[in-house]
Amino acid sequence: MQAVDTTREPHPSDFNKAWNNTIASCKHIINRIALKKFKHAAFASKETLCFTATIYLDGRNVGDVHSDGNGGEACLYFADWTIERNLSDEIRWAREQFDGETVAISLHDLISHIAGKMVEDKQIAAFTKKCHKKGFTVILCDSGLMTGCHPTAFAKTMNELAAKGEKVTKIVASK
Repeated sequence: MQAVDTTREPHPSDFNKAWNNTIASCKHIINRIALKKFKHAAFASKETLCFTATIYLDGRNVGDVHSDGNGGEACLYFADWTIERNLSDEIRWAREQFDGETVAISLHDLISHIAGKMVEDKQIAAFTKKCHKKGFTVILCDSGLMTGCHPTAFAKTMNELAAKGEKVTKIVASK
């Protein structure tokens, strides 16, 4: 029986890099898929997002998706099963052609990623609007941290973020 090395810690940054590579490899597929009639129930989201939407592929309504927010995969209902099969094959092919480490991803994961991005974009827009009403500058970090600061405290805030190891991805100044 082979001994298991329990001293090795998992490397979440390796997974994050592989996940980002996977999303990059599937970017052309993500751009073809749109979720319309999107409804997100934040109060019901426990382990995953709770949402419903209609799936559009290349501008055509091809199915529906819903997730109850209790974990697990989103439920996909396609009008034609060949569309689902072709998309799944295209995702697998895109990952195999990509130079770099990727993780196994299904069509369910990709649709959930798109839904998560839609919710995140909506939250960022609401936060930015709220900060701009007060005349604050919005700073978005790689880790997902969003902060608003008064223009007079901008340099101090940037130094504090750098000291914490945060990587700034976007700065949106108030008008």
